[in-house]
Amino acid sequence: MNQGDMDSNECNKRRRSAIRLMFLGIMILCIGLTGCSSKQKSSETLHDGRTLYELEGTLDTKEHVLNFTETITYQNNEEVTLSELYLHIYGNAYQIYDSTKGIQVLTVNSLSKDTLTYEVLDQNQLLKIVPEKPLEPGKAIQFKIDCKFLIPDLVDRFGYYQTQYCFSFFNPQMAVYDDAGWDLAPMSLVGDGRYHDMSDFRIKITVPKDYVVACGGVERKKEVKNESVTYTFENSNARDICMSISDQYEIVEDEINGIKVYAYFEKNVVSQKSKDSTMQQIKGSLDCYETVFGDYPYDTFRMATITQKPNISVAMEYSGLIYMPREAFLDNQFANYEEVLSHEIAHQWFYGIIGNNETTEAWLDEGLTTFAVGVYLEKVKGKEQAEDYSTKGQYLKLDPIPINKEITEYQNTAYYMVCYYKAQYFLYELRERMGEETFYSAIKEYYDTYAFKQANTEGFISIMESNSPVDISDLVETYVALP
Repeated sequence: MNQGDMDSNECNKRRRSAIRLMFLGIMILCIGLTGCSSKQKSSETLHDGRTLYELEGTLDTKEHVLNFTETITYQNNEEVTLSELYLHIYGNAYQIYDSTKGIQVLTVNSLSKDTLTYEVLDQNQLLKIVPEKPLEPGKAIQFKIDCKFLIPDLVDRFGYYQTQYCFSFFNPQMAVYDDAGWDLAPMSLVGDGRYHDMSDFRIKITVPKDYVVACGGVERKKEVKNESVTYTFENSNARDICMSISDQYEIVEDEINGIKVYAYFEKNVVSQKSKDSTMQQIKGSLDCYETVFGDYPYDTFRMATITQKPNISVAMEYSGLIYMPREAFLDNQFANYEEVLSHEIAHQWFYGIIGNNETTEAWLDEGLTTFAVGVYLEKVKGKEQAEDYSTKGQYLKLDPIPINKEITEYQNTAYYMVCYYKAQYFLYELRERMGEETFYSAIKEYYDTYAFKQANTEGFISIMESNSPVDISDLVETYVALP
């Protein structure tokens, strides 16, 4: 969800707070803004023990191959000695569609003093590394992975179509070590099923000179040499690194509250009117969510349009970058994509800044982002006009399925209905019961408590209960499966 070097621009924060008071009315009071909140700062090296990923690769658009290396510096921040390390290769979940394509781990070599051994497990979705000496608390290890990515035909957000390349989940990334130990669950293709700690990413990617790279983070350098161009991006204190690459991109730039906004549209397809309205929606969503939930603590935000296969339309969120289908911006499109766009932007807060295990507690990001869209619509269209969207999940209230089941336990479309819309109505009812001022004050406390960390259902409910002036236990029991 995110990008780049973060500033602590105190003066801008004060000015921004004053401006917001004019258009959000009572919702602003709910936040309880007290002076200026400082932005979290990133660094050029490891910060607070974050893992550092340094990637370098070359895209072959004739053979549809990405050859890349990944140097990882990992510090053991746990209180126990780690005899084994694990990395997810989430992208290989798509090998169920084409087993001949995917991410191949060629070699893993230690760059530290001690040697290591490795093996690829679980249908190519897990990389196990065993260091010669177990990694003690506070100690770090550095190793280099050589990979070959045989890029498949585009499926959802992964692969290529014509001259469009979508690099979601392409790099091996450290598994999360939590209270239960290493989380080794594979990515579910129902929903998202990701689980990432905050990390620092630096990527240098070489592509043919006509291609443009959209990547989460700050673009540090662009070097043109003969028939190729090399882009360097940094994405610090982020959950992931993702790219969309195409020779059809044109870039529209703007700025809101000190955040540089980049929108990548397909050339000669999107009208100026659509570009202008899209940029206004992006800026309006960023401004609304900064006010209601908390700072967007990064320098940049990017949106990339994706040219999908016919009859496929996918939107998706990553750190500092979202995908939107090209159809969303065509003048003759019939669907209203404003809600989808605002939803994906809200994921910068719920997934990006505030993390959670998307396999076990997907409602914490999908429910909150669905609710957030209603908040945005209230701002731009008024509360009465936003009511239909804000209460979409009302009819699901009596459904006995709790919102906090594992996504693999939901049948058919129940995941989307429950984790998105039933959870949305739960939050709507909480707001009505607690009162707007108290509810939004509690949401701000949730942000302050879990920003750049991993949230869970128990923590969210605890904050709501401790802030509520009235009993909300019946609502919790109706929607949430308690331990």
